[in-house]
Amino acid sequence: MFGCEYLTKRSSTATVRIRLQGERTPELLLELQDDIHTQSFLQHVTKAKQQGDTPAQDAATNIKPHFLFINYSNHLFTRVTNTQIYRFVVMNATWKNLTLVSDRKFQSVDRSSSWSDSPSNYTMRQAMMSSHTGSREGLLKYRLNKKEKEYVDIKNFRFFIGTWNVNGQSPDSSLEPWLCCDPHPPDVYALGFQELDLSTEAFFYMDSSKEQLWVDAVERSLHPKARYIQIRIIRLVGMMLVVYVNKEHKHHIREVASESVGTGLMNKMGNKGGVAVRFVFHNTSFCFVNSHLAAHVDDYERRNQDYKDICARMSFHLLEYPPLSIVKHDVVIWLGDLNYRLCLPDAGEVKRLIDDKELRRLQECDQLNIQRKTKRAFTDFMEGEINFIPTYKYDAKSDRWDSSGKCRVPAWCDRILWRGSSVKQLHYRSHMKLKTSDHKPVSSLFSIGVKMVIEQRYKKVFEEIVRDMDRMENDFLPSLSLTRREFTFENVKFRQLQRQSFLITNDGQVHCTFAFIPKLNDSQYCKPWLRAEPSEGVLDPNETMEIFLEVYVSKDSVTLLNSGEDKIEDILVLHLDRGKDYFITVAGNYLPSCFGTSLETLCRMKKPIPLRMVLHSVCFDSKLIWVCFIVHFAYMKEIVSQLLM
Repeated sequence: MFGCEYLTKRSSTATVRIRLQGERTPELLLELQDDIHTQSFLQHVTKAKQQGDTPAQDAATNIKPHFLFINYSNHLFTRVTNTQIYRFVVMNATWKNLTLVSDRKFQSVDRSSSWSDSPSNYTMRQAMMSSHTGSREGLLKYRLNKKEKEYVDIKNFRFFIGTWNVNGQSPDSSLEPWLCCDPHPPDVYALGFQELDLSTEAFFYMDSSKEQLWVDAVERSLHPKARYIQIRIIRLVGMMLVVYVNKEHKHHIREVASESVGTGLMNKMGNKGGVAVRFVFHNTSFCFVNSHLAAHVDDYERRNQDYKDICARMSFHLLEYPPLSIVKHDVVIWLGDLNYRLCLPDAGEVKRLIDDKELRRLQECDQLNIQRKTKRAFTDFMEGEINFIPTYKYDAKSDRWDSSGKCRVPAWCDRILWRGSSVKQLHYRSHMKLKTSDHKPVSSLFSIGVKMVIEQRYKKVFEEIVRDMDRMENDFLPSLSLTRREFTFENVKFRQLQRQSFLITNDGQVHCTFAFIPKLNDSQYCKPWLRAEPSEGVLDPNETMEIFLEVYVSKDSVTLLNSGEDKIEDILVLHLDRGKDYFITVAGNYLPSCFGTSLETLCRMKKPIPLRMVLHSVCFDSKLIWVCFIVHFAYMKEIVSQLLM
């Protein structure tokens, strides 16, 4: 089993990024040129994935999926031109297998080399987006979102969010003081743990014996007035996030996904970083992020960078959806051991202020509050008022502040923040009764407005939009007028550009999207010596655009023209999205020359190539051939006679 995601990040060099991930293989991040070869590659990968997703059928028929990945990828990655190379990066692999290949090389583009590859208009991205069905569905979703208020009501649900750094300990008591502290059961639990397992095995391997211990302890302590089901659990080394939902709501949860990002050693390892779970509840999208940021008092800049790295690198990949970042959700709740400390070095002074209940003065020295005010981290997030004493650091199994030689300064390391509308925090508290760790658990109870679709109103709006779209499609179809459809290029010479142009005008009433497309069984829209510029575009009603047709014979196409195997003849297909096709004929003659002709052929010629004479009509000197035969025969005869002596 493996996954394939198409990361749509278009750059100025027209590349696409694809991520492949298998169960027992490292992650592969491929950066390829966005052309017909990449499209074919992705089609092979998608086909293999579909075959791999049906193991029962394969087992029954004893058919093995046929996908020569290694051979095909080797073919792709050896295609190196003067203007670009392909980058192959292995991520999240072991130290032994970690390989980094140099990034893309940018060089000045020579016209001859740029024409060596035939132009390709039918790119992978367009193949995925150009179908009429896809564009219609996209427009339908857009208009439904615009009219969401007409068929959606807001209903409040209770969300319990908890975070606890357990310091590698095993559960030694009930978690009910933490998870059952409210009279009414929550609709959703999102519980984050840090330092779940500090063993070497947890750091280098995926297994952890303590994971199930804590999951069992949690499930024994969930609110007894409701029944819950687990919708997702994810762990990265010592960070674990588990989400439960009231069983009554399970049919309204969809599009569940989880991701993890390591920001520890080498900015990759999972001793620090974040894990996240996202889903859609009714019609509202949620994202919960549990993070453990860099430690030590003076490393607040490192913590800021960890936050930024998690935001930048965390991306959820769902089938038939573009990648979703953390901020692309209606509600985001960020919890965990954020490790921001107090800017006060004297632990005694801090403890005295705590005893005097001067929490506001301490919060003015809180690093997280300072970073938020200066917009260096968690800028768009909100946090409730903190009315509980710092949750770090205590002697294990007690309520005493750290009495070790380091004598850590107390701090609010464990925090819960949120962003989004219709979010109301009901409680923000610590739970001092639990003494397992050197941290105290923290929880927050939210009342969050969730968008609920009213089916009857939704159906009415949906039908209105469909009728309106049908009427528009029937009334308005794209149309073009062309000033020319036949072109003749006379006396084309090697590396001498010829250019002609024509005008296209949108004489319809709607926007017109046009593109030159390949003919049947062709991969390119034209021959290597021909190019249309621009090869695609969009025209407003009554707008006119000039299209240039360029003929340029490069070193890669001259051989076939010299030999007569190719001619200056082609037919271009100008296609309109949701419209008809226009055919443009290109004709002409090429003047052969010595350029692109093999030395062997040149040596056999009686005289230089005539300007209007194709190579295959050259007459060879029969006398020269006869002399060569006699010399060869005499030489062989001499060798035989010496062998017989």
